[in-house]
Amino acid sequence: MSPVVLSLTGARKAFGADELFSDLSITLARGEHLCLLGPSGAGKSSLLRCLMGLEALDGGTLTLADPAAGLGLVFQDFRLFPHLDALGNVTLALRAAQGLGPGEAEGRARDALAQVGLEAFVHKKPGALSGGQQQRVAIARALALRPAVLLFDEPTSALDPERTAGLGAVLRGLTARGVALLTVTHDLAFAEHWADAVALLRDGQLTTPLPAARFFGPEAPATVRAFLSPGAAPEEPSEP
Repeated sequence: MSPVVLSLTGARKAFGADELFSDLSITLARGEHLCLLGPSGAGKSSLLRCLMGLEALDGGTLTLADPAAGLGLVFQDFRLFPHLDALGNVTLALRAAQGLGPGEAEGRARDALAQVGLEAFVHKKPGALSGGQQQRVAIARALALRPAVLLFDEPTSALDPERTAGLGAVLRGLTARGVALLTVTHDLAFAEHWADAVALLRDGQLTTPLPAARFFGPEAPATVRAFLSPGAAPEEPSEP
């Protein structure tokens, strides 16, 4: 088995009296891609923000195998600087977050952009790039920081099927290099085709991650089948 790079146990998050989730646990292994599904408002994006430290958990323990590697987050809206080209967007993050000098920052930025297939677009500004290319710049920006885990918030929300497939291929390339991925998505087809494992966050609870084929198959738990096909999932048989 691949070594565990992230372990979250007993996580709890609430906004006032409204509890988003409780006793939530996640384990990610090196090179694993886990997709989280769930209805809007279930707390999926808040979970990512808590993992990044952008919001505070109200309970629980986050353990990273290599704290120095940390986590990277690709936002849904990319958040690129429009006045900087692709290279500038990636090097700025390296210089501001890690204090790298210009030469080292540029070398790592070019390598990250090449990993997502943008080596020919390093001097293009966001306005001259397609939505899919802008997203790849955002991925390269996070990847250049060399995180052990990359987090994605609704990465296919603005992509057509062809660009979604291109994104999936990029992510598969990252997992092949040992990067662990945690993706929040409403895109069932994307999760089924590109994730190694899938879990459902609903009513404050996270189901046990299952291989994608099983999660979307007839043997999935009733809770999962009810989410995928509302009203169609039969009750689990009772014990005799």
